[in-house]
Amino acid sequence: MCWAIVAAEVVAAGLKAKNPDKDLLELSSQELLDCCKEEKRKCYTYSTKKALEWIRSYGIMKEEDYPFKGYKCPCRHKTEEQDIYEGSEELDLILQGKKETYQHAILIIGFGYDEKEDKNYWIIKNSYGKDWGVHGYGRIARKSSLPKGKSNLIFRTCYPIVPKL
Repeated sequence: MCWAIVAAEVVAAGLKAKNPDKDLLELSSQELLDCCKEEKRKCYTYSTKKALEWIRSYGIMKEEDYPFKGYKCPCRHKTEEQDIYEGSEELDLILQGKKETYQHAILIIGFGYDEKEDKNYWIIKNSYGKDWGVHGYGRIARKSSLPKGKSNLIFRTCYPIVPKL
């Protein structure tokens, strides 16, 4: 289910970045969990790609209209009374990296530099909740001692290109 949470949050973050004067939306990861075809490997970044494609094609409801339950339910059809945030042709996916068997998705929300450790890092938000890391957030090294600086933790990325509303 991490793939659904990450997809909903990355689209919400993209909309906020393009529309800083608007409130940050809470989009329904439950809708994605219920309506998108989940990959065999469950929590896998390809499922995040599928979720972003779903949003581009069908839009996504707000969390308050399609609340999170934490398990797969029958897909609910959208009604005219519910707010639906539509995808667009601009919501294109850019994929990089190798196909690997890692089975977890995280949201990269920023970056920083730790002077004490002399290391650059990514700031991540995990889908495990506020009890994980520091209130649900953590850091992953941005540079690696592996050849060509490849990270042993981040192999595939996908993100939406979000239009301004």
